[in-house]
Amino acid sequence: RVMANLREARVLSKSSVDDDQLSSSFRLLAKGGVSSKFIPRGKFTWLFRRLGLSDEEINLMWSEMDVDKNGVVDISEFSKWANLNPELFGLLNQGGSTAAVPVVSNCQS
Repeated sequence: RVMANLREARVLSKSSVDDDQLSSSFRLLAKGGVSSKFIPRGKFTWLFRRLGLSDEEINLMWSEMDVDKNGVVDISEFSKWANLNPELFGLLNQGGSTAAVPVVSNCQS
């Protein structure tokens, strides 16, 4: 299902990032959250803090990513953000290994 949504999001956003990387990153961030279909804000914040970004930078990224302002990011929102911010997506992929992301998100804001 993630790949089907990813293909749809790719068409809408004219993707420039690799589908496999995008799908893998989304699954990693969504794992253990409210649902495996969404990235919770707490996990996103936790990861980017570990990568050295300030709360101000993280809040700005989140507000750009969470287009519908529902507090979680779906694959379509994530794909659009990744394609508009390939350098930040690259940073996420360089530092966002499975060891770096908690499986159970108890850090939601």
